[in-house]
Amino acid sequence: MNVILIRIKQNNLTRKRMAHLFADAFYDDPLYVYIFPDDKTRLEALEVFFKMYLDVLGKYGELVTNSEDMTAVAYIYYEERFKSKSLYYKDLFLASLRLTDFLRYVKVRDVYRMLKTVHHLSSEWIHHNVEGNYIHLDLLAVQREYRGLGKAKALVDYAIQEAKLRNLPLTLETQNAKNINLYRHFEFETVKEISYENMVQYCMIRK
Repeated sequence: MNVILIRIKQNNLTRKRMAHLFADAFYDDPLYVYIFPDDKTRLEALEVFFKMYLDVLGKYGELVTNSEDMTAVAYIYYEERFKSKSLYYKDLFLASLRLTDFLRYVKVRDVYRMLKTVHHLSSEWIHHNVEGNYIHLDLLAVQREYRGLGKAKALVDYAIQEAKLRNLPLTLETQNAKNINLYRHFEFETVKEISYENMVQYCMIRK
């Protein structure tokens, strides 16, 4: 399938816009409902979360969409771009200084729940299952009114082609069991299941 791809130039403004799109798309996701249980402030808290996430990890990957109106957006991480742990930890430290932003929308215990959950449901499993570089389909979001129209498929196809061009494995995680059959259709295999609280993180690889 040929995908007309638009790479989104990253800057503070576009990352803020992407954070809003991801927040809206993941509002009902089981993982984020658990992290931010208050549905009255979840959207705002998620916007802060995804903005910080992209500020830290954005430089190691690409934000891509297959339409000008960004009906579907993905963040694809390239391990080969991760060159310096010291730079990463510096960015992580600077991001942590903004944790107080969350307190406008959530309680301290929610921030603690977020940090604890991110620690348990991390991508560390990849390094135990993949040798060397890889590509990670990290975030994939489709606006609600455009779901079921093949928007996600186009971006997954693109990530697969990127992995094939580099002869690298493609990895992903999902906490939503409904997504498993979709990814199996693309020949992903579940290599590990990580249980935490009432959730399961399905860790998948396409070699």
